[in-house]
Amino acid sequence: MGIMKRISTIFQAKTNAALNKAEDPRQTLDLSYEQQLDNLTKVKRAVADVATARKRVEIQAEQLKSQGDKLAEQAKAALAQNNEPLAREALSRRQAITVQLADLETQHATIVDRIIAGIERRAREGRWYSGRPPFGYTLNDGQLTPDPVAAPTVRRIYRLYIADRLGTIAIAHRLRAEHAPAPEPDRV
Repeated sequence: MGIMKRISTIFQAKTNAALNKAEDPRQTLDLSYEQQLDNLTKVKRAVADVATARKRVEIQAEQLKSQGDKLAEQAKAALAQNNEPLAREALSRRQAITVQLADLETQHATIVDRIIAGIERRAREGRWYSGRPPFGYTLNDGQLTPDPVAAPTVRRIYRLYIADRLGTIAIAHRLRAEHAPAPEPDRV
């Protein structure tokens, strides 16, 4: 058992060393950036879907209000013609529309509340919505936590970018020269 463990450890060390030599930090940084853009696209799509649902509810509510107003006018016209049964029917339909309208307003409020509550909750909890966590963080039960090994590198990247005004290629060269931790590419 001890020999197999040692062989496994040696194999892992050699494989890691070979992968580290083959790894280009620029490509890894580019890959991480592309993944972040993909995640941003997913979030934007989700926000657009919710906004569409909210707008659909608003349009339906406007249509129902318009129908309710028409039915109220029809009821008035029916009463003016002394057609009480027709007026009752129009008012009955208007009452049903009022109930539907109240339901739509509740749906609208629920959508808005869920959006706000979900955003606030995920932000408070540090929750990650999907995909690979950003470099410098680990994902534990859906929660982002700073990676103690990579977080200093992320802070350094921001300092180099903001304070030193270096571009991504220059930052990648500097970090590679310093043997700083880099995002691991997705392994197949």
